[in-house]
Amino acid sequence: MLMVWQSDTLISPSPVWYACASDVGVKGGSELKKNTIKQQAAALHGFESSALARRVVLAVAFTNGFVIMAIQLLGGRIMAPYFGSSVYVWGSIITVFMLSLSLGYLAGGRLSTRQPDVRMFASFFLASAILCLPIIFFAEPVMSQIFVVVEDPRYGSLLTAGLLYFLPICVMGMVSPYSVRLLVRSQEGSGGVAGMLYFVSTMGSALGTLGTSFYFVLWFDLDQVMWGCVLALLSCGAAMTWVNQHVNTANRQSGAK
Repeated sequence: MLMVWQSDTLISPSPVWYACASDVGVKGGSELKKNTIKQQAAALHGFESSALARRVVLAVAFTNGFVIMAIQLLGGRIMAPYFGSSVYVWGSIITVFMLSLSLGYLAGGRLSTRQPDVRMFASFFLASAILCLPIIFFAEPVMSQIFVVVEDPRYGSLLTAGLLYFLPICVMGMVSPYSVRLLVRSQEGSGGVAGMLYFVSTMGSALGTLGTSFYFVLWFDLDQVMWGCVLALLSCGAAMTWVNQHVNTANRQSGAK
């Protein structure tokens, strides 16, 4: 706190000084908020109005929904040798997936309002692909250890599902709300964009359910299907990175003209 000595008497700052300091703080916060908004707008400049970008975002949302349901159905087959395929095993899997998705929706929505960035959106797919690898490499030792330690198969299946699926599905849940933020151009059109994205994502989930249960588990090993899911997620991340570079290049070229 600023203080001055005058005539051997300690004088505190006047109320006017406090008012000025408060005004400066308010103005500084306002300027910071304006700069943040400008940075967010610059990061998405031209992206939400690009027809190609919109198609790619819808495509990756569809693929994300497809992969989520494919992994969920595979979860029952993966856990069956140790915990069976009874209703409590599927109850454990569904509970973990619903909890993961709900937290992912919440986190994705909050991130989209703070820092809407296409590169961060692409990183969701990379992160979820990496987090799916333990399902391929460590599912067997994890289940064998839990099977020995936890006597009740209900809680054993719940713990196994949480360890294997919570993190990757949580990250995949962040995709849908973040997609809405990337494509919304006005407050009036936000409802239509959200409805379209959730329609596309849910259609992907429906086809992922049918494709996995009717065909993939009959044609391929479980690990092969999981590798297909990982490659699909990596392809989504690569597609978003490419379309972001494409839109940025087009913006620079139009600006130069």
